[in-house]
Amino acid sequence: MTDSLTMGAIRERFGDDRVPVLALKAGADILADPPHLPTAFRAVMDAVEGGTLSEERIDRSVERILRLKERLGLLDDPMVDVDAVPESVGTKANQAVAEAVGNASVTVLQLRPTRRLPVPEQWSILLTGWNDAGVRTLESELQTAGRSVEASWTPADPTDTEIDAVLRRARKHDITVVVTGYLGAYPQQRQLVRDLIRQGRTIIVSARSPYDVGWFPSAPVLVATYGSTPVSMRALARIIAGELGPTGTSPVRIPYPGRPQTRFPFGAGKTWEVP
Repeated sequence: MTDSLTMGAIRERFGDDRVPVLALKAGADILADPPHLPTAFRAVMDAVEGGTLSEERIDRSVERILRLKERLGLLDDPMVDVDAVPESVGTKANQAVAEAVGNASVTVLQLRPTRRLPVPEQWSILLTGWNDAGVRTLESELQTAGRSVEASWTPADPTDTEIDAVLRRARKHDITVVVTGYLGAYPQQRQLVRDLIRQGRTIIVSARSPYDVGWFPSAPVLVATYGSTPVSMRALARIIAGELGPTGTSPVRIPYPGRPQTRFPFGAGKTWEVP
């Protein structure tokens, strides 16, 4: 199954008429959220009639979809019992799995010899960067761990004035944790991180795509959480506070931005145990 076909990058590069066909050729069975269904339908029909896709290829996808529906009981009973959803979604068992995944996935990709993880207990911490909810969750979890923290959320592309305000706050603390997201699209967010690195002790946390860490080869500490959900931020807080040792490794090769050279290979990640 594809991700949303409305995403600008693929639409701009390939066009709405080519994307569905390319996705099917790549092995997808379900095309999610095409921006214009008649265009997608016509593109697939034209590809079959023109020989770019075979009917057998379409049949294989249809068969896999029907077998999945059969296994899930959707052919006999396709309707969802809304009242029964709480019995299956968001249960304690679900939450336990989510916590376990969050704890296991946080990846420390770079840690310079002067260790800043875990953060010493007596240090004060400034939390800043993109994503208010993630920063606030991190603040709450570190406060629960007994740490002295201040949170100063910034928008995705902060102004010079907003950057200066964060730098002033950072000078009052022993270390800064800056949460990033989609750095390639936001030059001012990159500038904020560069300024913080130059100013002093900084932990860079890529809270969306792990590729953000490629922007800052000189950063003392680089961490990828792959999301800013509460479970990810709780796991990060535990690592910062020294309650949890990181065990995550990178699921992808991370290049330098705009260059083919590898910054971190597949499987990279520094791990240690907490006594």
